[in-house]
Amino acid sequence: MIALLDRFTHSETAHDVSLVLVHSLWQGTVVAVALAILLRQMRRSSAQARYLASCVGMLALVVWPAVTFWQVTGERGNVVRAPWPHALNVSAHEQPLLHLRAPQAPPSTSTPSFSPSWKNAAIQPRAASDWQSWATLLWLTGMALLSVWHLMGWLSLQRLRYQAASALTGELASISARLARHMKLPSSTRVRWSSRVTGAISFGWLRPMVLLPAAMATGFSTREIEMILAHEFAHLRRHDYLVNLLQSAVETLLFYHPAVWWTSRQMRREREHACDDIAIRVTGDARSYAHALVRLAESATAFSEGTPRLAMAAGAQSGLRGRIERLICPATPSTAFVLRPASSVVILTLVLLGVGIPDASRPLQAQDTTATALRGTIRDRNGVPLAISDREDRQIIFDLEKVVDAWRAKPGREVPLRIYRKSPTATDDGPDEVEEPDIVYMFEQLAPPALEQHQLARSFNAGAMRRHYRQYRGSRPFAYEKELSEDEFKHAASVKDKVIGMDVRTVMLRHYPYKALAGHMLGYTRHSGSDEPEEGASGLESSLHSLLEPQPLEDESKPSPARGADVYLTLDARHQYIAERALRDCVPAIGRGTAVLLDVQSGDVLAMASVPSFDPNDFIPFIRKEKLENYNNNTTNPLLNRAIRSFVPGATFLVATSLAGICDGKEGFQHTCTGGSTFGNRYMQCWIGQKGSTHGAMDLRKGIQESCNPYFYNLGNAINPDKYDAIVSLLGIGQDVGIELPENDRGIFPNRAWWAKYRPREPYTAATVANWSIGQGAMQVSPLQLASLMVPVANGGLVWRPRLVDRIASGGEVAREEKRPRQLVGNLRDEGLTDTGLQTLRTAMRATVTDGVAQAANLPDLPMAGRTGTAQNWRHDEKGNSVKDNHTMFIAYAPVERPRWAICVLVQGGKGGGTTAAPIAAHILRQVAEVETGKRKVEVQPVEPIEGSFEPIDHVEYPSASN
Repeated sequence: MIALLDRFTHSETAHDVSLVLVHSLWQGTVVAVALAILLRQMRRSSAQARYLASCVGMLALVVWPAVTFWQVTGERGNVVRAPWPHALNVSAHEQPLLHLRAPQAPPSTSTPSFSPSWKNAAIQPRAASDWQSWATLLWLTGMALLSVWHLMGWLSLQRLRYQAASALTGELASISARLARHMKLPSSTRVRWSSRVTGAISFGWLRPMVLLPAAMATGFSTREIEMILAHEFAHLRRHDYLVNLLQSAVETLLFYHPAVWWTSRQMRREREHACDDIAIRVTGDARSYAHALVRLAESATAFSEGTPRLAMAAGAQSGLRGRIERLICPATPSTAFVLRPASSVVILTLVLLGVGIPDASRPLQAQDTTATALRGTIRDRNGVPLAISDREDRQIIFDLEKVVDAWRAKPGREVPLRIYRKSPTATDDGPDEVEEPDIVYMFEQLAPPALEQHQLARSFNAGAMRRHYRQYRGSRPFAYEKELSEDEFKHAASVKDKVIGMDVRTVMLRHYPYKALAGHMLGYTRHSGSDEPEEGASGLESSLHSLLEPQPLEDESKPSPARGADVYLTLDARHQYIAERALRDCVPAIGRGTAVLLDVQSGDVLAMASVPSFDPNDFIPFIRKEKLENYNNNTTNPLLNRAIRSFVPGATFLVATSLAGICDGKEGFQHTCTGGSTFGNRYMQCWIGQKGSTHGAMDLRKGIQESCNPYFYNLGNAINPDKYDAIVSLLGIGQDVGIELPENDRGIFPNRAWWAKYRPREPYTAATVANWSIGQGAMQVSPLQLASLMVPVANGGLVWRPRLVDRIASGGEVAREEKRPRQLVGNLRDEGLTDTGLQTLRTAMRATVTDGVAQAANLPDLPMAGRTGTAQNWRHDEKGNSVKDNHTMFIAYAPVERPRWAICVLVQGGKGGGTTAAPIAAHILRQVAEVETGKRKVEVQPVEPIEGSFEPIDHVEYPSASN
C-alpha cells in the first residue's frame, strides 16, 4: 500500500494535481472576490436570487480547477516537462537554455546531478519534485479525513431515521398532512418525534424525513410547531439535502481554500433565508415565526453540536441573529440586536420591535393571491377581452391568527377547543376526529363589540370561517364582508386599527363586458368559501382553470403567484355577435335553440350561440339566492349550452350514412321506393307513403334530395357494419370530440356494441339499423358534431377535431404566446372516399337549397349546400300533458366553391328545418361573409340574456333593418 502511494505521489498525475492545486489558490480567490462584489450589488435582491448566485460561485470554484486539470493533462504529450529551476540546481536565467539543450546528450563533464539523461529527468522527477509529492499527499490525506467525517454524519442520520419514535397524531397530524399537500411534497415524506435530536431537522431525498425534538410536543404551541414544520418542508421542497451533499463534496475536494468555506457559508445562509421566506408565505406571520425560531434555539443549549452533519435545521444558532433581524425589520437591519441562548431579553426585544414597527414585519408575509395576482383574461382570436378581472370588490378582512393571539394574551385564558369530525370522503390519513381551536367562539367574543361600535357589524358564515381557519390559519385573511360601497370602505379603513385583526382590501373580480355574449362557452367563476380564490365553475372558466388561475412561481422567494395566462379563443367576437343577434332578431325570436359556426379548413369554432341564455356577471362575486332559484326553476333551462347537448338528428344524419356508403363502395347503390320497406315483421314507411305516393327509382343523389327514408333504410343495411362503425366514429359521432368545454356531450351511436351494452334485452335487427340510419331511434348527435360533419364534406375529406382555444399567453405576455396545434383526426380519402361519390353528395345537398325544402337559405351572392332535418319530440307541459315539440335543424357549408364555413342551426319547437333553421343559417352566413370581405362593419355590443319560450315556430323571417 505504501509503495503504491509512493508511486502515485511521484507520478506525472501527482505532478499535474500539484499544479492544479497551486492554480486553484488564485482562481478561488478571484471567484470569491467576484462573488462578494455580486452579492453586495444584490443585497436588496431576494434570498433565492442570492442563493442561486452563491451556487454559481461554488460551481465555478470546482469547474475552474477541473478545466485546468484537463488542460494540463491534455498538453502532456506536446510539452516537454521542465522542473522548477532550483530543482535542477540551475539559476533562473539559465533555465531557457535547458530547453535548447534538451534534445542533446549532456556532456560528460556536467555537474553530477545531471548524471541521468535529460529525458529521464523529465519523466522521473522524483528528486526534483519533493514539494509536489508532499502537496499531493497532504491533499489526499485531508480529503480522506473529511470524507470519513461526512460519512460518519451520514451514518448518524440513518440511525436517527430508524430510531425515530412516534408519528404525529391528532391536530398536528392534520396540520402536517395539509402543509405537505400545500407545499406539494411527495407522499413518502415522514414526520416523527425523536428524543435524540434537540432541534427540528430534515434530511433525505428519495425518502425525505423531518424529525422534531420530543420536547416540542409539550413546550411549543401548535402554531409554533406548524411554523417550524413549514421551514423544514421548504428544505425538502427545494431538494436542499441533495444540494448540501454536493456542496459537502466540493468542501471535501477543496478543503484547503478559505474561499470555498466562505462561499459555502453564503450558500447556507441564503438557503435558510429562502426557506424562512417560504415558511412565512405559508404560515403568514413573520414576527411569530421569528419568535418560534428563538424559542427553538433557546430550547437546546448544545444545539449546534447536536445537529447531525448533512441535515437541514430550522433553528441552528449559526446565523440566527441575522435571520431574525431580517424577519423583523427587513428594510433596515438592526445592529444593536443581540441574541444569546436562553436569554429572555431576546424575546422582549422581539416584542418591542414588533410593536414599534407592526407594518414592517408584513412585507414578507403571504398575501391573498386574489388581491395581488390576477386571473388570466379570456379573449377572442383578435384579442377582444370576453372575460377579464377588472371589477373592484372592496372588502373587510380579518387575520384570524391575530384574533387567537389576542385571546391568548390575557393571562390564564386557555384557547377553547372543539371537536372537528372529518367528512367520510376526506382523503388524508389523519384521525377522523381532531380537536381544533374554536375560532368562531373567540371571534364572537372579541370582534363584534368593536364592530358594532363603528357600525360595521355584519352577519357572517360561521362554517366558512371554521373551514378557512382550518386550512389557512393566518396565511390568508378571512373575508368578513364584501362589496362595500366607497364610503363604507373609507370608513372601515379609518377604524381598522381599532378592531382586533381587522383590515381592508380591494380585490379584482371577474367581469364579462359583453354580458350574455358567449356566456355558455365562457361560463363563470365562483368562490367555494368565504375567501377562496376564484375557481372556474362552468364553461371555459372551469375547463381552463389551471391555465387562467394565478400560477405558482418557480422563484419561491417572490411574495405572490404570477398572473394567470391569457387564453385566446378561435372565436371571433364579431361572428359570435352576429350569431347571437340572429337568434334574437328574427321574427319570432328563438326561445330555445343554438347556432354553431366552424372554419372548414381547421375545425376552429368561430361562433357558438345558445338560447335562452344568461349573464355570467350574475354569478360574480356570488349569485343571489332569488336569481339562482330563477335559473334553476326555469323549465327552458337557460344555463344549458345546447350547442354541445345531443339531440336526435333526424335527416341531417343522412350525410353521415351517405359518407359511410361511399367509403364502402356503395355510391352507386340504388333502391326503388314503393312507399316503405319491410324488415322482418316490421313495415317502415316513407314520408311520401303517408301521402299515398312513392318515390320510385332512387340513387344517392335523389335519395338525399328527396329525403327518401326507404333508400337509406336499405343503404344502411347494405353497408358493411365494421365500415359503418369506423366512418361514423371517425366523424366524431358518439365520441368525445375533445373540445375544451367540460359539459361536452358525446352523443349516442347505437351500433351493435352499444346496443349489447345498454339494451341487452332488446333484439338488434335490420329494422334497428334502418331506423338509426335516418337519424332516428336511439341516435343522438350534438349541433357541434353536426357542424363538424359538414367539415370533411366541404374540404374534401379531412376530419378536423373542433378547436376552441387558439393560443395561450403565459402571464398575459404576448411574447410568451404558445399556439395550440390543430388536430387532424383522419382523412376520409384513406377510408375509401371518392371524388365522384363526394361530388354526388355535394350536388344533392346543393339541390336541397336551390330546389328542395331549404330554399329559404338560397342566397344568390353566397351559394351554399345543406341538409335539413326534423326529429319528432314530445315534452310535458306544466299540467303534465304530452305536447309535440319537434326539433328542426339545418346543416350547411358555404360558399359552394372554395368553402370556408360550416354551420348547424337547431330550433326547438319548430315545424320544419327548411322554414325555421335554414333562414337563420343563411342570415348568419351572409353577414359573416360580408364582414370577412369588408362589406359590413360589426361593432360588438353587450348582449342581454334572452328569455326562453315554448311557443311553437312555423317559420322565421328577418326585418329588412336586421339584414
